[in-house]
Amino acid sequence: MAPKSLSTRGWKLNRFLESEAGKAVLILLAGIVFLAAPDTLLQSAAGILLLAMVAAEVVLTVSRLHKSAWNFGQEKLWVYMRIALVAVYSLILVRDQALSLIASVFPGAALLMGAYACLSRAAEHRG
Repeated sequence: MAPKSLSTRGWKLNRFLESEAGKAVLILLAGIVFLAAPDTLLQSAAGILLLAMVAAEVVLTVSRLHKSAWNFGQEKLWVYMRIALVAVYSLILVRDQALSLIASVFPGAALLMGAYACLSRAAEHRG
């Protein structure tokens, strides 16, 4: 029997990973990785992710202000929300256990959202 070509195997692997069973396997592997990862790695990743989110939101707010000709009255809600976001991020960095608490919540929330998405798509396929 002739060996299967690499492109055929890659296509089958791609089909499996796009299926609901493949996504469930990937979510399970992600859960195992998060359980095996040391706390400092999760804290660092959460801190970097939060910093990126805060930076992106600040850039978007400055962009909105620039487009509105620096009309703070029109963009007051956006500015207040971003100031609060920066304050919360600063508080997270200053508090001792806040970042570790958030770092432990991120993987769990991501896995729950992924599981829900897989289940909802599986229900759509059956219906």
